[in-house]
Amino acid sequence: FQAEDGIRDIIVTGVQTCALRSQVRAARRHRALLHGGDFDAVCLARIDESARHVLRERRELGFRLSAYLHGGELRVLQQRSQHFRSILRWVLRDADAIVAVSADLRREAIRFAPEAAEKIVLLPNGIDVEAVRRAVAPPTTERPYALFAGRLERVKNPVFVFEAFARIAAYMSAPWARMRSG
Repeated sequence: FQAEDGIRDIIVTGVQTCALRSQVRAARRHRALLHGGDFDAVCLARIDESARHVLRERRELGFRLSAYLHGGELRVLQQRSQHFRSILRWVLRDADAIVAVSADLRREAIRFAPEAAEKIVLLPNGIDVEAVRRAVAPPTTERPYALFAGRLERVKNPVFVFEAFARIAAYMSAPWARMRSG
């Protein structure tokens, strides 16, 4: 925590994610939204600081709660912040259903919160890899290429792609050995 002019900032990833004043505003917005409608269920599409407000309102309003895990919550954020770790445990404990977007992520979530195992379900992202493979035109060149599509985060392991590219380039002719970014 970093105190400045009476405002406490929570630093999670080196970027200011929330301040006390904005949290109060967020809590008021969540309260007004949740109290303004007759909700049977609420889904947390992204677990972050605002989940605390939704969990508090749930106690009073009694709606069913589900949450999505995309990976960053377990693999990065909870390791960097004790505060976020406690929010994530609270969500996993209190939600009625938790959706994990991969089998690996489901296993990681169960290791993190074994008491939530029964309510963590697998619902893969909606990409049919085989359909994409069939729809893509065949390459117009015979030369090989390497492709990395993903966030430049350790969990996506782009360094592995670069190392593999360098090893392959050492065995192949130089003209194709180029990397692009952007």
